[in-house]
Amino acid sequence: EAMQYAIDETKRRRDIQQAYNKKHGIVPQTVKRDITKSISKNALQLSVEQASNKNKKKKKQTLSQQEAQQLMVQLEERMKRAAEEFDFETAIELRDELLKLKKKF
Repeated sequence: EAMQYAIDETKRRRDIQQAYNKKHGIVPQTVKRDITKSISKNALQLSVEQASNKNKKKKKQTLSQQEAQQLMVQLEERMKRAAEEFDFETAIELRDELLKLKKKF
């Protein structure tokens, strides 16, 4: 019963999406990603880890309110950039770090 409900709901949503696409002349396309982006993702991951380590060191030191605000702005910018590049894993990590920092200040 639950499976049938899920299947019916998926079909209903697909029908809505297809009608919207037809109305607006949208042809769905597969996301295509360059292999270099996957490689650069690893480089970005290292960059995030290094920045995270720096942030941890900064956290161990007492951050002033102004330093914390600057760090939050930087984290948010990096998070948005990662999301724009469809690197959602990094964006999530940055978001979590940002939320932790916001809790402290």
